[in-house]
Amino acid sequence: MTDENVEFDSGLFFKAADATGRVRDRIQGVLDTLATSTSSREGCWGSDTLGRNFFCGPDGDNGYESSRENTVDNAGSMATGMKNLSTGQHESAVLLRDMEQGNRDGLRGRGGRG
Repeated sequence: MTDENVEFDSGLFFKAADATGRVRDRIQGVLDTLATSTSSREGCWGSDTLGRNFFCGPDGDNGYESSRENTVDNAGSMATGMKNLSTGQHESAVLLRDMEQGNRDGLRGRGGRG
């Protein structure tokens, strides 16, 4: 066992959770804006050889289509990760706050200072 103390400030934990949630919201906002702004331009590159090479890539694998999917999928994963992190931070803050309150109540019940 260690003699180190753990210091906890529930307000800071909740602020961190909110900040992480805002990061998620901003990432999602970028994705939403991207989807809106590109949907009306879908296919603007044409169906000729140059357009197909742009969309599919010269080898049929590394064009705009796969790059777009990878970028959107990765950004979506980042947004999901930030949401999960924010939720975990909030849940941790609640648990630690409740544990701290329980400790205070226990000390008061045993004649300790509070």
